[in-house]
Amino acid sequence: MRHLRRSSSGRRLRLMIMVCAGLGLFLVSSAGWTATYDVGGGNNDYPTMSALTGAVTLTAGDVVNIYPGRYTDAWQLNTANASASNPITIRGVDSAGAPVTYANGPVIFDYSGLTQVPNGTGKAAILLLSGSWIVLQGFTVSNIPFLNTDYPAMKIKADYVTLRHLYFLNNYFSVGAWPESAKLTIEHSEFEGGHGALGGYNMHAVYSFGDHLIVRHSSFRNFDSPAGDVIKSRDFIAEILYNFIEMGTAQRGVDIDTLERSPGSISPDATIIGNTLIKKTPDQSAYTANFINYDRQGRATIINNTMVDLINQVQGAISLRDATSNEVSNNAMVTQRVRFVDGGLPSNVVFSGRNNWISQGAVVDGGVQLVGTVTGTNPGFLADGTYRPALGSPLIDAGYPLVSIKPDFQFPALVRTITGAGIDIGAYEYGFGSSDTTPPLPPSNVDAFIN
Repeated sequence: MRHLRRSSSGRRLRLMIMVCAGLGLFLVSSAGWTATYDVGGGNNDYPTMSALTGAVTLTAGDVVNIYPGRYTDAWQLNTANASASNPITIRGVDSAGAPVTYANGPVIFDYSGLTQVPNGTGKAAILLLSGSWIVLQGFTVSNIPFLNTDYPAMKIKADYVTLRHLYFLNNYFSVGAWPESAKLTIEHSEFEGGHGALGGYNMHAVYSFGDHLIVRHSSFRNFDSPAGDVIKSRDFIAEILYNFIEMGTAQRGVDIDTLERSPGSISPDATIIGNTLIKKTPDQSAYTANFINYDRQGRATIINNTMVDLINQVQGAISLRDATSNEVSNNAMVTQRVRFVDGGLPSNVVFSGRNNWISQGAVVDGGVQLVGTVTGTNPGFLADGTYRPALGSPLIDAGYPLVSIKPDFQFPALVRTITGAGIDIGAYEYGFGSSDTTPPLPPSNVDAFIN
């Protein structure tokens, strides 16, 4: 039912009336409709998202408020194109109607009861099929089971989609962006594996092969996958910024590879900055993985990440196969193998590696020239498991000045707070404050640390 009313849950008509007194005419033009729809909550027009999306085509400026509850319906979204300044917003709200601005809130989509792949050929529980400038915020998507085929909890074909304050729990495969997607941004969200995806295992958290992927200020933890990647990008541009990533049993942390794109059509530009990547679960198979893998020609910028192998099973901290321009600096690599360029450094490849901390005795492959490397047996982390430097850590003030790497360089999205005489090696600055831009502390709610 559509309501014509002025409250936040009715359809509002905005009219601009111009009076031309000399002509005695009224010229009326509509600036367009905007609507706010309520879903769930017991006494609203639409009990589920599928009821809403089956009846309504959302347009620019529309807002959908999903009230607290556990929903089990699969739904797909066919929207009109919106804009950056007037997006379509689908958000979880609390019982008073206030937007949920944290992950793991009271609005839950639970798909543990699925016995067949939802949305027909769409193959996703939540399918964003068309439209642009869509924001999804403040709800949980959980328990997508393994049904003998690869399908994500959420499939994105729409353009310019932002996922914010979402919690993906115990899914076989959480988020997939298809080639139709121009840009996907995931921020302030949490991905958690759990006990295995109801008969299978946790495959990918994020798998994107659109044009542009941004993943920032998010947490990935407790995965049990014997294959796949935590974040897999096949995009033209990938920005992986300030995340906390725990790798599964044989997962790679971040994988940049355009193998599935048309040959020669793409040289990816990957920026991987300020992430903490942790390997703590023993492999159950012979397959081993890298913290960061870059597998195609293009540019790789890998700066100020912390990589910790707690079980001495990682194949290599960073593997760069075909990247023709590489900047690998200020990373803390606590591992026994640092694998840079497979098969040695070709003459056409530019490699710059400065002021990285590498475990003493680690095998360094790839024939690369490293400058200013700091080695040791103890990087001096705090004892609280946060991987931040403690007082006296060799990481403090030991990084290479970023303005010397690139004169106009700033950390993407937010500028990193430098607390001492120089930038620290790794993802964190010593003595960080609440305004710091570095990743969330594990394993608590992301937003307690980055808002």
